[in-house]
Amino acid sequence: MRYKICAAMLLVVPQLAAAQAAPEEQAASVGKTIVDADGRRLGKIVRILPDGSVRALIGERLVDIPADSVTTAEGRITTSLKRRELGRTER
Repeated sequence: MRYKICAAMLLVVPQLAAAQAAPEEQAASVGKTIVDADGRRLGKIVRILPDGSVRALIGERLVDIPADSVTTAEGRITTSLKRRELGRTER
């Protein structure tokens, strides 16, 4: 009986954690536009990586934007990096 309860907890707890995730984590999604530190449109998000980084299509390049530089406020996804700095993170 004890094992069944533990197994059930293993299934339920991750789902509860995902449901309680911060709105910032839920707002960044594929297809949304990301802007740079100056407020200029960079491109579209094409993938959210497992570490929280964002892969975006900027021009004709795929660029990985570090998770610690991405924020969301009022439905707008922003990176603290500028366009010229993103060239160093090209995939």
